[in-house]
Amino acid sequence: MAPIITPVSSIVAGKINIKLRVRVINLWTVPDFSRPTEDNFIHLLLMDEKLGKIQATAKKTLIPKIRSLVQDGAAYEIQNVLVAHNEIRYRCTGHRWKLNLIDQTKFTKIDCNTIPEYHFEFVPFKEILESTKEDRHVDVIGRVVERDSLKEKEVLGKKSMVLDITLEDTEGNRIHCSLWDTYAIRMDAYLTVHDPNSPVIVVIHLCKLKKYYATMGISNAFYGTKLILDDDHPVVKEFLSKIDGADVEVTQGVSQITGSLIVPLAEDMLQSRMMTIEDLIESSDQCVVIVLASIIGIEAEYSWYYDACTKCAGRIKIIAGRMFCPRCNQSRNAVPRFKLHVQVMDNTGSTSFILFDRNVSNYVGKSVQDLIDSQGQGNNDKGYPSDLDVLVGKKMLFKVEITDGNLHLSWRNYGVKRTTDDPDLISQFSKRHNLKITIDDDEDCGEDVALTHAAVVSENVKMIEGGDSNKTELDQKEGEKTPCSKSGEKRSADADVSAEVGIDILGERSINKPRKLKSVKIEKAA
Repeated sequence: MAPIITPVSSIVAGKINIKLRVRVINLWTVPDFSRPTEDNFIHLLLMDEKLGKIQATAKKTLIPKIRSLVQDGAAYEIQNVLVAHNEIRYRCTGHRWKLNLIDQTKFTKIDCNTIPEYHFEFVPFKEILESTKEDRHVDVIGRVVERDSLKEKEVLGKKSMVLDITLEDTEGNRIHCSLWDTYAIRMDAYLTVHDPNSPVIVVIHLCKLKKYYATMGISNAFYGTKLILDDDHPVVKEFLSKIDGADVEVTQGVSQITGSLIVPLAEDMLQSRMMTIEDLIESSDQCVVIVLASIIGIEAEYSWYYDACTKCAGRIKIIAGRMFCPRCNQSRNAVPRFKLHVQVMDNTGSTSFILFDRNVSNYVGKSVQDLIDSQGQGNNDKGYPSDLDVLVGKKMLFKVEITDGNLHLSWRNYGVKRTTDDPDLISQFSKRHNLKITIDDDEDCGEDVALTHAAVVSENVKMIEGGDSNKTELDQKEGEKTPCSKSGEKRSADADVSAEVGIDILGERSINKPRKLKSVKIEKAA
């Protein structure tokens, strides 16, 4: 009697006489690392009509046979397989078992319309961000909102191309994605020719969970990952329909949301105009500049987040019991976003900067919602979650905007567009601008920091409320200003002003550095 069809979900150890009716939805080989030009294994990802998935593997000797019999995307009836533990480091399925293909394994190609040609199990970005183990492959779909330049890196003695991008899901959650070698080159070429006024939607099948500076993100596997760049793909169209609601026409592209997306972090920080804090305060130009300073405290009298419009990131208001975005002039959904007031100092003075969203989460390693969920609102005597204290004492390059309000209304807080605490970039910045950086680590400096931080937390300072990171000017009110102390001689500044950019490159930070402030003394070298 011929065996009946075996559902993938019913496969267990010891089961014999298995007959599968499945579609091959992915097929890839893995090389012999002692002989990189030769393949060592071939892997198949199989799916049945009930969407059950299981991985099948064959050894080196069977690769020619499998290649001659099996086509990616085709459907087959398969018999004579062995069941084994699914102990692969990065699992492609949640199935406890996998199949080993042997010389007696039989493939019969069939037409089977009941098995879909594809099926993605998209993992929510929030779930990825909350993951702690790099132990599985996942499917993701998202909109590219940030990118770095295509770079060459040497890893374990091998040179590889890498492209870092940031993906955003329909709920506004963002994850870091590193693409390597052919995936990086293909993505870079696609972004180069893509219409800048259209959103870039990416589908990645079987990418692996990979931490990036202590925060979980994704990376392509070197073998098996599929990168789908197709605006007409059904899942892409479905994703687009969900951006800010199916009734809203998607008109904003990557460049409109995040600014000049193509400018890499290093280029942006090193080629933009430099100012000290004193220069910033006394400036008569409306421009964007780079400031090297240290965070000396968090201004706890102001809320550390706000409810942001999912479309434009503007502040949501509640009108007649409904959420309303004044900028969009219509009802919108909201997501919490960071808006953190911090005091910063260099040796010329101090002032207030406002950090938004990724300029906070990059260092804290958590989203606003994570902090709200773990701690609740207002349950900390400080007035803000203690996780945010990781920022205190950090020396950074800040990309700061001087607005019309700063020039004509004497506002003394500045919106920050971009940050980095990368020591190499700080060193290059100092050399480029002929600055002498002195780091004081003595006990007196530590005492000064403690006193300054305490003063910032306790002092009743009148300050403006600010706005959001996508606004041309902050939502500030006349007469609400932050006092500013100044000392020393005014420094000169570069005249080369960069194009305005509203993006942050994820990963250019360290969240484990000590919080003790290292006072930054900026002097022109003799």
